[in-house]
Amino acid sequence: MRGFSHIMALTVTLVMLLGCGAAQHLPTTTEKVVTIVKDSLVIRTDTLRIPVPVESHTNVTVQQSFLETSVASSTASIDSLGLLHHNLENKQTSLTTNVTYVDRYVTQIDTVYKDVLRYQDVEVIKYKVPRWCWYLLVFNILVAIALGVYTYLKIKVKTLL
Repeated sequence: MRGFSHIMALTVTLVMLLGCGAAQHLPTTTEKVVTIVKDSLVIRTDTLRIPVPVESHTNVTVQQSFLETSVASSTASIDSLGLLHHNLENKQTSLTTNVTYVDRYVTQIDTVYKDVLRYQDVEVIKYKVPRWCWYLLVFNILVAIALGVYTYLKIKVKTLL
């Protein structure tokens, strides 16, 4: 009986050691980087002051003088007492101009997404059992069955006698 238990323990151990494994999928984490480029145009308008052009028109008589430019006019006269009277007036003109600037702003935003789970196939080493091991296993199983039958019959015959 003791030999039978040793053979069964050997057979069970051999079967457990020769078990085959299945392919395993291990989750891996990857980083996904998304780059967003935002291109924007900003239009702004500034007012510029333009210097007054130098120009003059004169009209002079004996008693009166008249000067004029595109932005002002002046009148001078002498009265009967010999006094000089002078008058200077600005015209209702505007010498400003608008200049339009187009500014371009390029904004780059990098967004990193982490912990994206993907399953990656991992190669599992699968050992190929030689044919002689299978024959030895079958032989051990048959011997174990034969010993079991022999022991059963031996105990049965002893109880019958």
